[in-house]
Amino acid sequence: MKLLLLHLREDKAVAEDFCRQLKAIGVDAELHEYRSDWDFTLLGVLGETTHLLMLLRQENLERKSFAFVLGFSLGREIPLFFYFLEPVGLPTLPSQVFKADNPQDVLAYFSGERRIWAQRQKKEHAKGQLIAMGLGVGEETLVKVTAEGEIVPLKLFLEAGFSPDVRDKKGVPLLSLAVRSGHRNVVELLLDAGADIDAVSLDRGNTALMDAAADQQLEILRLLLDVGASHHFQSKNGQTALVLAVGQKHIEAASILIGAGADVEVKDALGMSARKYAQLFGLTDIIKMMDERDGR
Repeated sequence: MKLLLLHLREDKAVAEDFCRQLKAIGVDAELHEYRSDWDFTLLGVLGETTHLLMLLRQENLERKSFAFVLGFSLGREIPLFFYFLEPVGLPTLPSQVFKADNPQDVLAYFSGERRIWAQRQKKEHAKGQLIAMGLGVGEETLVKVTAEGEIVPLKLFLEAGFSPDVRDKKGVPLLSLAVRSGHRNVVELLLDAGADIDAVSLDRGNTALMDAAADQQLEILRLLLDVGASHHFQSKNGQTALVLAVGQKHIEAASILIGAGADVEVKDALGMSARKYAQLFGLTDIIKMMDERDGR
């Protein structure tokens, strides 16, 4: 972020005070006296400016360079902020021109702009690092590194602004891909990034918790339950996470879900509940856990 502060000669002290206040909030400003003989040589002063702040008096409007500064700002879509040192008769201005006569409003605006700019720079830096690693900066590559558990490029993708809820071509969310691959650290990273914990995959109709139960990913199963994953969802076939665990005869996974309060009586498309499957398969330990929890 490069802020250029333009001021009249008599307002140098005010401009310097502004610079000190801006620096205190992390914004460095370059001061330039507003000159009457500026013409296109002003381009050399503006350079790579990203934001303009002008200390405005009526005198500014009466100089030809005012139209140039305004046109430069609009043409390059650079935010322009006018701080009024006296009442000024400004014409109607576009929305990218901001106005204030209170210093705190100016400081609040540029504090917000600094945060936005820092986030933008962080995204661009992350994209640059991905390119330097020889990776394509697109969702297909994001899906690949997630499934393969490549934590470093995944972090860069998230820093570059990619959503943690991206899906692969089959409609499987990144979180489910990480669970199916058994990458706990990837699951944690996606959850920290705000991934939808109960997103349903389009191929199986499962949530990440259901995949963890079906594949007996016990650490991931506990993690998902600890952070609030629901065990009430049912797949396309009406199967809950507990039904999937019992159906696969995953005793430990079933035990974890029963301890978490999973309903043992919900029926799937075949009319079978987790309890009935446990009885069908002779899983006496599971039946005992169900009975003890329900006080039978």
